[in-house]
Amino acid sequence: MKKVLLTGVTGFIGKNIYPIISKRYEVYAPKRDELNLLDFDDVKKYLKKKNIDIVIHSANPNPVKNQINDRK
Repeated sequence: MKKVLLTGVTGFIGKNIYPIISKRYEVYAPKRDELNLLDFDDVKKYLKKKNIDIVIHSANPNPVKNQINDRK
């Protein structure tokens, strides 16, 4: 079974795609605190560790949510 990384699963597009693709693929949908999409090395390690075949990038750089993460 192919492994899919779906970003932005809590957003409009992600939450509508997830139920469809999860029927045919093994879907990994990490939350913002589980995978930092702004960190190239973090993403590279995640892709390699999970052996991801397909990436569907539907994450939106929401400035309000990102401000919370920037304060850490």
